[in-house]
Amino acid sequence: MDFFDEINRARQILELPEKMILKDIYKHYKKLLKRWHPDSCTEPDKKICEEKIKNIILSYKIIHQYCQNHLISFNRNDVEKNIPMQEKLRKQFEKYNFF
Repeated sequence: MDFFDEINRARQILELPEKMILKDIYKHYKKLLKRWHPDSCTEPDKKICEEKIKNIILSYKIIHQYCQNHLISFNRNDVEKNIPMQEKLRKQFEKYNFF
């Protein structure tokens, strides 16, 4: 399995979309832990819950490590590609003197 396949498999186990911010990945991870925790899991076979929890934890570690080691660019072009939509709209309105 190559690096992309490992990341993609972890993403699928965590039921994540292809793009998501780190804060939301963590929230989703906590939600999955709560859902599959053996004490609250609705599966009759608790072994399934335990296995699911192990996979969720391992997958989160893989995704988290990838995010921590991902090169973050502060180059103007790269930053401008990632401007939040709200900021883009604000700039558009400023052009037309709405503010």
